[in-house]
Order: sequence, then C-alpha cells, then structure tokens
Amino acid sequence: MPCSEGLSEQQIRVCVSNLVGEIELEAQSALGDREPLGPEAILAQDPHSHPKQPEKSPAPRFHASSKEMRRALYNAYSEFLAAFRDAAEKLQSGDRSAQFPSGSFPPGLPFVRSG
Repeated sequence: MPCSEGLSEQQIRVCVSNLVGEIELEAQSALGDREPLGPEAILAQDPHSHPKQPEKSPAPRFHASSKEMRRALYNAYSEFLAAFRDAAEKLQSGDRSAQFPSGSFPPGLPFVRSG
C-alpha cells in the first residue's frame, strides 16, 4: 500500500496493530456497559429478520442542505404540478393549445423544451 511504502515489515505490523487497537477502543466505548453479542449469538440470528420497530423515518421527498431549501423545492414542485394539472384538464376538454410547464411530458404529446 502506498502509505506503507518505505517501511519495514516490522514497522508495518506495528502500524497495523496500533490501528486495530484504536478501532477496538472506539468499539468498546461505543458499546458502553453492554457486552458484545459474540459469534454464537450472531450466528443464531435469522439473517432475513427485520427490526420490530425500525428507527428510520421515511425519506423526505427532496434531499436538501437545509429545511428552507427543502421547502423551496417542495413549493416549486407544487407549482409545477398545479400548472401541469391545469394544462392536462384543458387538453382533456379539447384545448390542444394548452401550455404545459417546461420540462414536462404532456400526455400523448412530445416533450416540452425549456426556453
């Protein structure tokens, strides 16, 4: 590995041993007072089981750097959707000149380019 270039075999062993020791200390501190499961308990688990109460919430509609940006994206999408639905209603009632929003795929019509 490039990071061990120029080191002797013994120096590499010491470096790897130190890294493993650091990882073990981090794992011990993360466990706190709990004991690790151990190989028997791990092997006894069903690999296809799911948690009874998942900790994760549903993913947001938009991933953004802030709540304000997420809200702005949601508002922009809502406006786009309203314009699309309005144009779709006009088209359905027979108005073939209905203007669909830029970037949309009107039903049964070609893609609408920006600009």
